[in-house]
Amino acid sequence: WHRNGYWLHIAVVKPALEKVQGDAVAAVDPGEVHALTLTDGREALVISGRHLRSLHRLRNKTLRKFQKAISRTQKGSNCRKKLLQSKYRFLNWIGAQISHTEHAVTKMAAAWCLERGVKKVYIGDPQGVREQDCGRHHNQRMSQWTFGRLRDLLEYKLKRHGITLEKIEE
Repeated sequence: WHRNGYWLHIAVVKPALEKVQGDAVAAVDPGEVHALTLTDGREALVISGRHLRSLHRLRNKTLRKFQKAISRTQKGSNCRKKLLQSKYRFLNWIGAQISHTEHAVTKMAAAWCLERGVKKVYIGDPQGVREQDCGRHHNQRMSQWTFGRLRDLLEYKLKRHGITLEKIEE
């Protein structure tokens, strides 16, 4: 049971994944508009994060509408219960959409590294960017920027192929 629904988890044994044969090095720059930008010195890959950004914006706008409607109802009323059910159903749906998009972005990056025989990946840490106060809307975008989650997913997917991910200062 998770939030408002039952989940079924199934464990499946998969064959071993192929390991990287090369010794190339790549760099990754996480961004808010471009989720990940990768380069190995010769070629580059830019993965757009606009869909992820739009999902966060949709979540914010819809939650605002739900919260406004919920605040106008009385505690314990049927209307409030229905609104809360709808809100949590929406949160489950949007959470699944965001998670899927994050996995798709990191899968593309891992596949790119595997194709080019990259053995080590350096990723920049944009922590200082989030701490700047640049206005209400920008601050909200920065607080919802999921670069840590993308880094964790990328590290997990690269490690399966024997590729190491090292965090460095930008």
